[in-house]
Amino acid sequence: MILDSVYYIRRHLYLEKLRRSLGNGKIKVLTGMRGCGKSYVLCVDFCRELAGRGFRVVNLEHEERLRSYPSADLLERHLRESCSTPGPLAVLLDHYDQISSPCAEEPSSLDRLLVQAAVQRQAEVFLTLSCEAGRDGCYLEHLCEPQLICFYPLAFSELLGSGRGRPQQLWESYLEWGGLPGLLGKAGRLDPQRFLLRKLDDALSRIEAGGHVQSRERLNGTLVQIARNLGRATSPYELRNGTPLKSSSMVGKYLHLLEEGFLLTKLPRLDRRQVELSHTTTFYFGDIGLLKAALQFTAQPEALLQRHALLLELLCRDYKVYTAQSHTHEIDGRGVKIRKVHTIDFFCLRGSEEPLALQCAFAATQDGLGELHLALRKLKCQASRLMLLPGDEPPHTDERGIVSMGLFTFIKQLKLPD
Repeated sequence: MILDSVYYIRRHLYLEKLRRSLGNGKIKVLTGMRGCGKSYVLCVDFCRELAGRGFRVVNLEHEERLRSYPSADLLERHLRESCSTPGPLAVLLDHYDQISSPCAEEPSSLDRLLVQAAVQRQAEVFLTLSCEAGRDGCYLEHLCEPQLICFYPLAFSELLGSGRGRPQQLWESYLEWGGLPGLLGKAGRLDPQRFLLRKLDDALSRIEAGGHVQSRERLNGTLVQIARNLGRATSPYELRNGTPLKSSSMVGKYLHLLEEGFLLTKLPRLDRRQVELSHTTTFYFGDIGLLKAALQFTAQPEALLQRHALLLELLCRDYKVYTAQSHTHEIDGRGVKIRKVHTIDFFCLRGSEEPLALQCAFAATQDGLGELHLALRKLKCQASRLMLLPGDEPPHTDERGIVSMGLFTFIKQLKLPD
């Protein structure tokens, strides 16, 4: 089941982030996968909110004479005129990278004018960047420190909050098709598989058009190899044998391009001292539906899809997510003491809050539950330790302070940082 009519799901999480950014004196830069909802949230929903708050909104995307992005000169002239008028001012510019080249070594005059509007005129300036500019690609950083707000496809909690179906039906739909708004909002008018295949092809074409790819076949091969190794620690060296690329450095380069295009999410691995390990990384897809498309809609383990859904819930609430490890020592059959490494599925940091160490026990056997529990117990740092189970089990704390609860229960209690 996916939504049965054209329907827009209001993105309350991101609207709240935009509200909280008001008054900080920074240029707000919205990044994220193409089609994840940046433009609509900013230029329609938030634009209306700003007008309701008394701002004079200069929405350059929707100014009739500027729709075709004729030139930066015209935008500059229009922006100067707007800054000369008194009163609260908000400037919105969609697809900013289509006007100011991300390859420019020096800030443009439009860059300088936007910084001037934010700093001297004290205007609220919001820009969106399409995925070609990358996760951190912002040329304004030469002049100021912009605030980056990363958008993601719909999290399950957003879909659940829409009230468009029973929770279990929505959950099954989400694990089947992912959270791209263009699919969930127009379900009755398109073929989901064709939509997702086209989205994936478009994203790969834009990466290829960047001129950094030797061939589309090699790019596809790298993506498929990652799709087959999701959720486990790996490295370019380990991945190279399953791709058309035989060089670890070239595999690493392609992985970086796929991450910059928001197709992949990289989770660095921390050792037991919380030091990042440069040689080992865990990857997930940016969207469940695009993962399915990369693997031609072959069936995937439900537990893996549930971990994808959980990761998105964490990322959209501004957690910085890693994997981590803990160690135990055992005696092998020869009487030799050996060290065993245990993996923590998600180790989450956010500001000054206590870290979260999460183990996903969605399909674990009884022995597997014991291993996951042991990994949490042996973690050598202060953290809230949680074991996540399927469903909506209420929280239960054992004698070692480890909290077990259902995935739905955990998602419902997640909030944005204070």
